[in-house]
Amino acid sequence: MHAVIFKLFKDRYSLRRQCFFESCYSQLKTLICSCLPKIMMDASADSSSSNVSFSTVKEVSRKLLFSALDKWSGSKTLVWDVDLMNPFNLITGFKELQDHQVVQMLLLRLGSVVSDPSSRIVFLMHPKMRYAAVVADIVHSTLKQFDNPRFHLIFVPQRSVICEYELKRYDIIKKLSSIEQLPIYFYAWDDDLISMENEWFPHATASGDYNMISMISRGLIHLEEIYGPINNIYCKGNMAKDIYDAWSLQRQTDSWRTLTAFDSYIDSIIIFDRSIDYVTPMVTQLTYEGLIDEIFGIKCASVKIQKMESLEDIEEANKSHDSVGILSTSSGSQDRIQISLNSKQCLYSELRDLNFHAVGSTLSKSIKEQRHTANSVREYKEFVKKLPTLQASRSAAALHTSVAELIKEVIASDEFSNTLSCEREFLNCIDSNSLSTFIEQCINKKEPMLKVLRLMCLQSLTNAGLKTKLYDQYRREFLQSYGYQYLLLFVELEKVGLFTKNSTDNRNQASSYPNIRKLFDLIIDNHTNELFNHEILHIKEPNDVSYVYSGYAPLIPRLCQQWAKPGWTEIMDSLSKVPGITKLAAGDERRIKSKNRRNIVLVLFVGGVTSAEVSALRFLSSQETSSHFLVATTSVTTGERLLECLAKVSENIAIELPSESWFELLVRVGIYISAAFQLVCFVVLFYSHYRSPASSEYTTPSTGNCSATRTPHRKMQCRFFKKKNK
Repeated sequence: MHAVIFKLFKDRYSLRRQCFFESCYSQLKTLICSCLPKIMMDASADSSSSNVSFSTVKEVSRKLLFSALDKWSGSKTLVWDVDLMNPFNLITGFKELQDHQVVQMLLLRLGSVVSDPSSRIVFLMHPKMRYAAVVADIVHSTLKQFDNPRFHLIFVPQRSVICEYELKRYDIIKKLSSIEQLPIYFYAWDDDLISMENEWFPHATASGDYNMISMISRGLIHLEEIYGPINNIYCKGNMAKDIYDAWSLQRQTDSWRTLTAFDSYIDSIIIFDRSIDYVTPMVTQLTYEGLIDEIFGIKCASVKIQKMESLEDIEEANKSHDSVGILSTSSGSQDRIQISLNSKQCLYSELRDLNFHAVGSTLSKSIKEQRHTANSVREYKEFVKKLPTLQASRSAAALHTSVAELIKEVIASDEFSNTLSCEREFLNCIDSNSLSTFIEQCINKKEPMLKVLRLMCLQSLTNAGLKTKLYDQYRREFLQSYGYQYLLLFVELEKVGLFTKNSTDNRNQASSYPNIRKLFDLIIDNHTNELFNHEILHIKEPNDVSYVYSGYAPLIPRLCQQWAKPGWTEIMDSLSKVPGITKLAAGDERRIKSKNRRNIVLVLFVGGVTSAEVSALRFLSSQETSSHFLVATTSVTTGERLLECLAKVSENIAIELPSESWFELLVRVGIYISAAFQLVCFVVLFYSHYRSPASSEYTTPSTGNCSATRTPHRKMQCRFFKKKNK
């Protein structure tokens, strides 16, 4: 039903949205063209380098933000959407905002109070319906306190007709001086990684919400405005094909055709749908950065960890050096410290892509290199010049040594080892169609819910679904331990395809994991049950992308490897076995030509990418001589974050999306009513079967015979009838 509603809104407002898009394009083009000379200058200055940096995306985003703020003179109060604060930390800081007359910053929540009556109140938020009530509360409370305040609303990244309609319902739309949009679609995590910071792919897949497709296609247009048109397009997956279709429609406008005059800095793009490989996020990452994400959780290229004595000295030393990576102590809790994680930080660029078992040797090597070995006066002078850098290096080494110790405490536990052993059995398809005693023990012990659910989904994915009896047993035990409020969670999991039943139709499918595992050599160390075989896997000096999971090669980096050599056209038979549509669209090549320049390939993950997959693509870039891979994604995720998204939706505590409808609510109520009706029917049948004296199974008063094989309950009934007959 929400698809029909979406079509009605689209038909009604398509002309309005198109006109607005064309009117905003000239301003966006002016801002971006001011950054294009910088790209040209960087490319001509370093013609031997094939790397295209995403730092330009950050620069364009900063100019777009400051241009939007500078439209209005005077002091400003920014009211922030909570979900935007961390992503915008990647773009700018409070000091730079102060230079653009921002005097106060508030959170977009009920009860926020504006203290400066002379400032303009600027709301910066995602186009979500639930924020309309919050905006209305702040506007009405401010109008009661001050006379003639000026309100402005900025949607990020684009305006929403449905959200504006919701504002009209609260009678605020006329009180806003202006409504703008800030087309910032991607946030630069690093020079080779950008993210949309959108975690709602699983729910969008389950509910059929196509707003994400439109947003991603507009984001790709935004990238083309910066780096020139992308001519060679490859897609794998159903949603990837939908994005290609929407992108192609938007490229037919006259405003986009003007971009064809520019050179292309990105040669090819490969769009992957996360649904073609749900196995990889469910497996525990074993790189340094991946384990940090699994244990502590990385948000917008930074992580918050418990404050320790060893880190306090580093924090004090870092006040004069920004290269260590410690940003600041969290305002929410003084016992946690925030660490920046990107290639600009000392030592981290060397550690992040390593398997954790190779981190210790790299750290000790770095510490040894920092020792002072100067003997002559010249050597002493050179040593003094390097003191600031050495100080930062020592602080970074101490920092990552402390973090590595925290990680080692976790991975040295029996719980972690048993989890890896269970995952390895599923990946090797060993007893994957039978009840896992480890999962059963975790359920009985009430281990963290997402951890248990992650293992259950991994078993289902590696077995192309579970037998009905096994599926029901897992679900029953899970609900009995964690509560029946998660009943709808299994409905969502089945929609997405994470936890399903095995049927005769998909049991022999060629696209199942066991077949794909053999076609693309996903398991390197298949003949042993050891977790780490250093001799075969080459952990310290890897020769295959499988090192990021210690023997398991993620499917999408493996497909990228085969795209580079021998090419997808040569492996179409094998590629057809992977779920989802395959689309190849090659165009005319128009790029800056250099003898030493490699092909720049943008890999877009629709539905999230793991840090280990990014490390695998960086490994391919370091190995391949013909291609350099950049990564764009809707989010940087883990298996637990994917499941957490679905769990929030099923508990009805998540953000209300425009796709939610009364029809879905009625369906959910119907599920509860149906379950209650089935329970009542079961009780009635049970009572009538065991309590009815007219049952034909029991001895009639005329015969008086009673079988010795009957249950004690039935024997009691027989005695009753005998006594009555006498």
